[in-house]
Amino acid sequence: MSYNKEIARHIREVYFGKNWTAGYLRQHIDDVTWQEAVTKIDGINTIASLVYHIHYYLRAVQKVFDGENYYADDQVSFDHPPIESEEEWQYFLQTIYGEVEAFAQKVEDIGDDKILKPLDAVGKDSYFRKIHGIIEHAHYHIGQIAVIKKLVRRKQ
Repeated sequence: MSYNKEIARHIREVYFGKNWTAGYLRQHIDDVTWQEAVTKIDGINTIASLVYHIHYYLRAVQKVFDGENYYADDQVSFDHPPIESEEEWQYFLQTIYGEVEAFAQKVEDIGDDKILKPLDAVGKDSYFRKIHGIIEHAHYHIGQIAVIKKLVRRKQ
């Protein structure tokens, strides 16, 4: 089995389940309403902002796969379009889920020889390091989403 197939599996599992932590993004957000997703409590991030933020970095690496330079800016990584209806929330989630699958497929296809190569001209991070960073980052914020969801529902 290719290392890249295992890495792609790990990406899918952090979003869709069956990982060894038994915690994944979809389990924590699929039953969240759009109102819950955008509810602000005590100055902490909303669920929608965290979901966008998690996915922001995956999109940045996806652009590299598509031939663009790597660029990510923490200053805007929480800035998502407004979500003002259940339809917009569901569209937001379905778009992300589709992009995750496309990204995982790209990871499978890049070839084992490329996974340790620099992601960009700066050469600071390899594809391997950046992709695993995305996975670790997602796990970190999934825990926050679980807590925020409880706080939002307690407030209602």
